[in-house]
Amino acid sequence: MFSLGTIPILCVDQPDIVREFSVCTSLDLGKPAYQFKQQRPLVGKGVLYSNGAEWVHQRKIVAPELYMGKLKVYKVFILLDIHIYLITLAPNLQ
Repeated sequence: MFSLGTIPILCVDQPDIVREFSVCTSLDLGKPAYQFKQQRPLVGKGVLYSNGAEWVHQRKIVAPELYMGKLKVYKVFILLDIHIYLITLAPNLQ
């Protein structure tokens, strides 16, 4: 347990405790509002920044665009970008 200013933070890294916590507690914990309060006007209420029913609504809007059939169209572009990135990194790795 530690604190960020006046906000207490609980960090659990033992799998058995995390498992017990998830069984005994609702997983609808939401995202911490204090992290997004300043960013909300800039980024809006999209799937990354929303909770609960708002998140479900945003997810339904985004989900069809993430189907594998639609993503396969971008495979060539993704592989090309990865290739360029690896070529850029190569001199730094040697």
